[in-house]
Amino acid sequence: MKKEGNSNFEKTIYSAVGGFIILSMAPGYIPYCLCFGGLMVSAYGIIDIINKSDVVSQFDIKSYIENVNK
Repeated sequence: MKKEGNSNFEKTIYSAVGGFIILSMAPGYIPYCLCFGGLMVSAYGIIDIINKSDVVSQFDIKSYIENVNK
């Protein structure tokens, strides 16, 4: 099994390399890349936190669907 630290390090490196390539190919769009890149990183962080929370693991979708229609 792979360590979580290596996975986060790889994500950071790939994100930095991808961001560098995008910014070097489109210098006129640097403000847009920074803005939307920041939004994507923050959205990824929020989704990652939600997926790791205990609320998601305790949620039973089957019982929720059965009780919502009553």
